Amino acid sequence: GYGDMTPTTTHGQLFCVLFALVGIPLNVVVLNKFGKFMLSIEQRITTSYLSYVLFLQKTARVLITGISFLIGMTLFIFIPAYGFHTFENWTYNESFYYTIITLSTIGFGDYVPGNDPDINYPLCYREVVAAWIFFGLAWLSLVINSFIEMLEKISKYFNQRQSGRVAAIIFYLSIGAAIFQVLEEPNWKSAFADYKSKKTQILKDYPCLKKQDLEKILEVRETFISELY
Repeated sequence: GYGDMTPTTTHGQLFCVLFALVGIPLNVVVLNKFGKFMLSIEQRITTSYLSYVLFLQKTARVLITGISFLIGMTLFIFIPAYGFHTFENWTYNESFYYTIITLSTIGFGDYVPGNDPDINYPLCYREVVAAWIFFGLAWLSLVINSFIEMLEKISKYFNQRQSGRVAAIIFYLSIGAAIFQVLEEPNWKSAFADYKSKKTQILKDYPCLKKQDLEKILEVRETFISELY
């Protein structure tokens, strides 16, 4: 809402409240669906292109994503900003500012298109602006979802690396402990059997240690013991 037109009666204000309660969630759902539709088109293009690329597929995927982002910026930011600069007699900086503020749903109301009585606007000018806002919001929703997905992948990657380092440290410490245990424990067979029976408790005590890592530790210890004796 730019604030250039506001309800003044009680009934009009109540209607706006009810309309917002229903319209905002519905609008979010529609924009999200349309954003996913745009994302599916990009994924189809990416998949069809990558089928011809045998090497550097990750680089090609990043390149296609960057190109699609630049195309979206051109269609929904740069070209509309130039259009507002032409039809509204705003500077290009003002037009660019307006496009960003509008598509980010801030909408201060300091710039409103189609609201100057001294300008003869083209036919269906406001309708075109409304269509631009709708598709621009859907594109921005796509960009935000892609950015969130990228951040989640980065976070997952670093978490896996950190978990892998901790597991590796535990792995090598366990091998070292196994050596000293075998050398110092006279009843090493019973001690090893007792250690294997406590796998569940070990996994609970060390959440960063995965079951397959623990199995590998036990396997290395068992091999070391068999070779030693």
